[in-house]
Amino acid sequence: MKSNALVPEISRFQRRISATTLFPRAKMRRLDSRSASSWRGSNSQGLGRSRRRIVARHIVDEMDRKIMNRLQLDARISNVHLADAVHLSPSACLERVRALERDALIRRYIADFDLAKICSSVMLLVEVVLENHREADFERFLGAIRKRDEVLECYKIGGRIDYLMRVVCRDIDHYNELSDFMSRGELGIEKFHGHVVLALDKTFRGYPLDLLAERQGRE
Repeated sequence: MKSNALVPEISRFQRRISATTLFPRAKMRRLDSRSASSWRGSNSQGLGRSRRRIVARHIVDEMDRKIMNRLQLDARISNVHLADAVHLSPSACLERVRALERDALIRRYIADFDLAKICSSVMLLVEVVLENHREADFERFLGAIRKRDEVLECYKIGGRIDYLMRVVCRDIDHYNELSDFMSRGELGIEKFHGHVVLALDKTFRGYPLDLLAERQGRE
């Protein structure tokens, strides 16, 4: 009799256990489905934003080139005078300049110094050939050169020379110090040769944007 009386109690107990164990799983399944749909929604929105960013890429037109050409000559020109020079209203001109800056077509504004009036210096063009040409060799060389303030520019070029650097030093003794640094074996340089710049007969006055855009305009 006692055993028969216990059967309903045991059955109810098992049902309670089953309900408590199955409910979290069902809940988890619902949460997983919600999370998946939420992820798909957010991911599709992200892809949509990426596509919009690609579509919204800045396309340089003739007016943009006029503005940039004028800024190359005088980066300190006021917006009012710039607008007058390119025949735009000040508000439209400012909007275009800000768009060029925002899209990093204009990266920075710098001052151009007459170094000869400030201090004595010597300019050199230095050809560099590396011992090996693995990616790690290039990275090791560039990592060391980027820390040297004397190296103003470094171009990776084709042909028998790996790099061409523009270097400025106080004097030849200063260049000899830089040469000693470059002669260290850990930089992986096989040989280098410096050419002293005797005169700068044509200075950089900006990129010829209209000339470079001629063929694109015809196409």
